[in-house]
Amino acid sequence: MGIAATAIHATQGVAIRCNVRVQGIETHAGGVTGVRISDANGESVVTADVVLVGIGVAPATQWLEGSGLTVNDGVVCDAHLQAAPGVFAAGDVARWVNGLYSDLEPTMRVEHWTTAAEQGAHAARNILAHLNNTPLVPYSAVPFFWSDQFTSRIQFLGRSTDAEEIRVVAGSVDEGKFAAAYMRAGRLVGVLGVSMPKVVMPSRKLLEVHTPWQAALEHYAGIAS
Repeated sequence: MGIAATAIHATQGVAIRCNVRVQGIETHAGGVTGVRISDANGESVVTADVVLVGIGVAPATQWLEGSGLTVNDGVVCDAHLQAAPGVFAAGDVARWVNGLYSDLEPTMRVEHWTTAAEQGAHAARNILAHLNNTPLVPYSAVPFFWSDQFTSRIQFLGRSTDAEEIRVVAGSVDEGKFAAAYMRAGRLVGVLGVSMPKVVMPSRKLLEVHTPWQAALEHYAGIAS
């Protein structure tokens, strides 16, 4: 599926190089001229006027050291986004118990802005519930993200971690318009779509009820027919 997604860029003239190590940035007169790289064939320089570096992120939790909160690649929370009595977390920093996937992943941390927006509102409601001594409500949700790449829209619902089977259930990878289903523990756990919103978005309901794998395949077969 990664190869299929990168093919979108290849059709637009973008060269994607994998298994390459960046050795340095070439400059001249204070400006960038290229990137020096190395691979199995040795070193070479890719000419460039602009270099954009994306090296990943990590949650900023150092300031919580000694606070008594449990920190493990994020602030560990319960199903209510509560890290300690009266203390709640939301967004990229929150590692919480997502009831929809807790049998497969005891806790999860999701770096999607849709999750951050939903969690912020949910945490606020639970803070008010805590203050009013009313029951807290668990935050259980199907993670979702999307990205427009050239003329294609990539969407993903659910989780792809440790998927045991991935199957294209609609469209064609060769045509650059398809949907693929992810299976783990005998059930549907995720759906990837490239320019297939009418297949991807209705899949949220299937993911919310732990739809068995075979039932999910029958659902998509019905759409395709």
